Amino acid sequence: MEINRHLKPVPPLASDAPAAQVAKAPTPAETAPARAPRNDGLPVERLQEALRSMPDVDMERIAEIRQALANGELDTSTQALAASILAFHRGHDR
Repeated sequence: MEINRHLKPVPPLASDAPAAQVAKAPTPAETAPARAPRNDGLPVERLQEALRSMPDVDMERIAEIRQALANGELDTSTQALAASILAFHRGHDR
């Protein structure tokens, strides 16, 4: 095998058929029936405005959590934290 900067032309393979001869399977998007857009909810603009009006941080909830931590009501062990994270991402409680 020779390695250099000069490229040699490669002869075409028998499997290299012209694009016109190769049949392309239709994609699901091409075969799916056309559907009208749904309008069964609130307009996007109204939803966006509702989100903008909400506070970024729930300060009442933060105060509750701080109080629970101060009272020793929350388990802050790494095992409890790991179990809670796993339960959250699995979609159910412990």
